[in-house]
Amino acid sequence: MTMIKVKRVKTVEELKREIEDKQVEGWTLHGESNNVAIMKKKGSYGSFWVHAIILTFTWWTLGICNGIYAYYTVGKTKAELHIKVE
Repeated sequence: MTMIKVKRVKTVEELKREIEDKQVEGWTLHGESNNVAIMKKKGSYGSFWVHAIILTFTWWTLGICNGIYAYYTVGKTKAELHIKVE
């Protein structure tokens, strides 16, 4: 499930500046028009330590539980940002 956030800015110049700031933070630009920009950020695979604990207690599943945890956390941590000019 992708978390969608909306950020509103007042001018087109602020929109361009916000796009640049978000790209520095790791967001990628997926679409842009005069008044709207859509940016996305990949999800993470989860904490190394959680993966280590899962592997310790479920080693007989040959990593299937770790794969399920990684799939779950990628879905929960990916994000989409809509920046709109008011």
